[in-house]
Amino acid sequence: TVQYTYSPVVSSPWDGTTVATSFHDGNGTQENPYIIFDGNELAYLANQVNSGVSYANTYFTLTCDIDLNDYAFITIGDDTHPFLGNINGRGHSIQNYTISGSSTYVGFFGYFGGSLEHIGFFNGTITSTVSGNANNYAGLIAYMTETGSISNVYTNSKVFISGAYYIYAGGLVGYMHGGSITNSWSSRDVSATNANLFAYAGGITGYINAGTIFGCY
Repeated sequence: TVQYTYSPVVSSPWDGTTVATSFHDGNGTQENPYIIFDGNELAYLANQVNSGVSYANTYFTLTCDIDLNDYAFITIGDDTHPFLGNINGRGHSIQNYTISGSSTYVGFFGYFGGSLEHIGFFNGTITSTVSGNANNYAGLIAYMTETGSISNVYTNSKVFISGAYYIYAGGLVGYMHGGSITNSWSSRDVSATNANLFAYAGGITGYINAGTIFGCY
């Protein structure tokens, strides 16, 4: 087992604005993953993905719990800029965040086709308020593709979506197009409110089109 130890061993809470210019260490391989140490580096990941870097076949790990200090954070990825990397939290968590928006995909990850394992997301709120005749998705992961994988992921974050067309909200995944969720759980409120058409909500996933869910609650 490879252990990653840095000094200090606990990162400072994020200030809500600072974005790093690189990751803490590593080269993104499975043997030497990129290290995400604090909120600054997490914000750098978000900016990179949202500018078009998918990180396919790239590996990341957390070396400590990350406190986003109740500041607003941006959704990582959408259908034109998906996240396809692999994140192993190594038992650490991302805490104290708010994510809100009116786009198609609102969540910690918007459009996800990578892998996420051994990580918790705590004390967060995800809120999507949308309008118009388009499907909309919200969740820790708003939309997961057939290549997506979640394993040993835990969240007590709240998820709310409201709209006027087809809307989907899930504690872990809003809409599961495929992939797998194993040995994971979610708690707290999940809500989908629609004035006109259909609303789907669930503790694990709001809607499963394909894929597998095993050992979850």
